[in-house]
Amino acid sequence: MLQTAQKNLRKTCLTVDLQFIVTVDPRLESLVDDAVALGPDFEGPFSYPVGGLQDFYEDLILGKPFPLVFKCRSVSTETLVAISLFLYRDLALVPAMASVVASVGFVTRHGLAGYAHIDRDLAGLLWFLEEYLEGFDKDSLAAAVSWVRAYALERRLPAISTWPSVEILDTGSNGFVVASMSPGEDTLKGLVDAYSQGFLRGVIMSGSHALVAKKSPYLELDLAKAAEILRDIEAQVGSEAVWELYSELRLECKGTAIPLEGVVKVLVRV
Repeated sequence: MLQTAQKNLRKTCLTVDLQFIVTVDPRLESLVDDAVALGPDFEGPFSYPVGGLQDFYEDLILGKPFPLVFKCRSVSTETLVAISLFLYRDLALVPAMASVVASVGFVTRHGLAGYAHIDRDLAGLLWFLEEYLEGFDKDSLAAAVSWVRAYALERRLPAISTWPSVEILDTGSNGFVVASMSPGEDTLKGLVDAYSQGFLRGVIMSGSHALVAKKSPYLELDLAKAAEILRDIEAQVGSEAVWELYSELRLECKGTAIPLEGVVKVLVRV
């Protein structure tokens, strides 16, 4: 009787295709108890904060039961990789995915400095995806997920530009560098290239654009003080150049009236 029951049970088993749902809604409440959620200020049994991709990945490969719904307020490269894993569970079995997850986490925590120390092809993909997702819709999200999957499975990349290199003009103490790029090239990418060569701080010029930065707060280079001095000099000579202070100090649009040697003299003083 037992054997017959088991046999009949096998005959009546059904294969059910699970439907995974991803919801992106800027208006989501903090409490999410019916879905996986990744992003700031979420609460719930399946919620992960910014930087929580690694924990989600590990919970997934260790067999934690998850709901069939994933929710987030916006899509960054971190949430994109989480969505890719959520929709395609087979990716969790691909060894290359461990490197992708770790690299995304490194970039999430350290920004440009993080890009400098991961695989350059992957860095190019993540940079491209970050820009691509700024105005995403359903179709673009699906395309981005497919690119993550293609990279993890085959190291295949979409059509993205080659990462630019900087020309080293001069070097100084404590990792200081003066570098240049061709006009029109992205100085932020140039900074990543300089960091990947071991430089820690300095200035990068690209046509009428300039970028002054340091890799971490551990390093000497007071960007706020440099901005103040450079703005005063520009004003004194009647220049319309504007030095804008973000995480880095940037000169955009109008070229500086200060010779490169003068900029460097200011930087080594602060």
